[in-house]
Amino acid sequence: MKITCNSDTFFIEHLSSQELFLNYEEKTIQLNKTGDVFTLTLEELLGFFKIKNHPLKFVDETGTTIQFQNISEPVEIQENSYLKKGKSRYFIYIDEEDELCLIYNKKPSIMHFYNRDVEFNGMSEREDKIILKFSFHSKYFQVNQPKCFIKIRNQEYLDTLTIEQFSVTPVDARYYKTNVEASLNKDQIQQLLGDGLSYESFNPSIYDLSFGFTIKEMPISAFTPRIKFFKTNPELLNDEHWIPFNASHYFLVRPYSTLHEALSLRIIPVPTETYEYYTQPERPLIQLDPTKKTIVCFEYPDKAQDNGMIFFKFLVDRYQKRFNVYYIVTETSPDLKNLVGYEQHVIYYKSPENIEVVRKADILCHTHSSHYVLPFATYKMEDLAHSKQKIFLQHGIIGSKDVSSVYGKKEPNPFTNLFVVSSEREKQLIARDYGFEEHEIIVTGLARFDQLINERTRFVKRYLNRKKILIMPTWRPKVEMYKDEEFMGTDYYQEFQSLITDPALQAMHEQGGYDISFYLHRNFQKFNHLFQSDFVKVLRQEEETVKELLESHHVLITDYSSVGLDFSLMHKKVIYYRPSTLLGDDNAGESADLLPGDIIETREELLASLREPNMPAKFKNNLQHIYPYKDKRASRRIFKAMEQHFEL
Repeated sequence: MKITCNSDTFFIEHLSSQELFLNYEEKTIQLNKTGDVFTLTLEELLGFFKIKNHPLKFVDETGTTIQFQNISEPVEIQENSYLKKGKSRYFIYIDEEDELCLIYNKKPSIMHFYNRDVEFNGMSEREDKIILKFSFHSKYFQVNQPKCFIKIRNQEYLDTLTIEQFSVTPVDARYYKTNVEASLNKDQIQQLLGDGLSYESFNPSIYDLSFGFTIKEMPISAFTPRIKFFKTNPELLNDEHWIPFNASHYFLVRPYSTLHEALSLRIIPVPTETYEYYTQPERPLIQLDPTKKTIVCFEYPDKAQDNGMIFFKFLVDRYQKRFNVYYIVTETSPDLKNLVGYEQHVIYYKSPENIEVVRKADILCHTHSSHYVLPFATYKMEDLAHSKQKIFLQHGIIGSKDVSSVYGKKEPNPFTNLFVVSSEREKQLIARDYGFEEHEIIVTGLARFDQLINERTRFVKRYLNRKKILIMPTWRPKVEMYKDEEFMGTDYYQEFQSLITDPALQAMHEQGGYDISFYLHRNFQKFNHLFQSDFVKVLRQEEETVKELLESHHVLITDYSSVGLDFSLMHKKVIYYRPSTLLGDDNAGESADLLPGDIIETREELLASLREPNMPAKFKNNLQHIYPYKDKRASRRIFKAMEQHFEL
């Protein structure tokens, strides 16, 4: 087949069909034929069909669509073969089903023009650039110019990689293979990391790779399909690509295959001294006593305020003569104040000492993923973490929400070796749904709950805080990526903005002397500036830790259970505020039996409940199934179980 056109007519040649038609609803247009050439004029099309994004298929005299699956000669279409007049444009192309189509005022999708087989072929370093190689097959049309894009996941920022070179090779009458080399330079990497990221901190961002191309015959859609990275690809094991950035840092660019076998990158700034220590023969930096086991505690790399920090202090205070004990945290962490007095046991994240202490560690005590102990993630470093004994200290009580996809046991590298829980109920849940054997689960309570229980006896503090109310809702998945305008349109924003400006709540503040604070989850902190109130304080996460906030307030208003459980252990009142506008799939199936407070659905009920600030006796007496301990010995129980399980 050959298609050409002039300013007002399509010419279709070399079809075996005797007649050619387009049908739309009850209307039919038959193409004129002179000799071997069918013609279709712009005037005919404008009078026949002007429905945007509604492809029509050409059919022959028998009503059969025009197919190209078994062609022996390449399709020939003239450059810029489409018709346009004013704002009207018509395109003829071959669709994904290999059938001849016409579409009005919509560029044909790129998905019609390639074989859905774009594949990553490896990476290399060249002149301070990362060279990314990929290939794909186009259908019927030769690629004129390939493109490659990198995008920060869940953000709008998109950058275009430079195409260093490409080649197009005919395979047969239908297919052309295109090989591409694209480059990512260090200035682009710096742009992707942004100005707000400290290079000594953990970079949580994921960078997704996609591609596109143009053809000479017609403009096609700008949609960018993801580049595939199949889990059988031998390049998968080649995951370390280092380029020097400046005198103080290297960039580690790590490709990996997502769950859906798409190509993504991790980009990690690493101090030069750490890179050099990693790539050179091992040498001692820390005076580790070789006769002692080494225990390393950590939370998120920038945090020291949860079970990891509490248990670390317990180990140093009680057992530093028996063990080498260390805590890993970023050098710029605002929580360093919590580690005053323990500095000799603190290792800075991404330092050379971070690598050494992980290499020497016998036991990793983690509150989230054990990989947070690593200064950077590579297969080599991950294998190192997998080789260690691990105890999951947790960061809250697991209720009815299923987080087994994150904390479940997966062989050959299980999430942890010893799983801390707070009750027999929680133990049975973990054994049933998370894949752990009962002997791998220890009922000890959480280390930080020792301090919460201690708060029960601070009567003077409780009296002074009796009129302090804390509103602390949780976040919503995906919403954290919204723009300000989108977020302000959500029920979440409108409900809580309305609550913190409610006249009845204002009366409690002005007439009753109540001090009211509003604290957003860390994932929503960037929306703080959107919440305005004349009487409610909107708090920033830099001002106080969650622990400090819970201890300094007497009533908590939240929507879900996690922080409410912490609060209830201090024998202070929790209200679960859940109007219909806030309900969704996030909390589907949560059992009220696991909540140490009333579920309230209306603003009127909420304000009425605030008139009684003390925790109802029915909840105070019913904490046994959530947390059976009344002592302050959780850390001791955790250590004894760890000592026995790991034969210390």
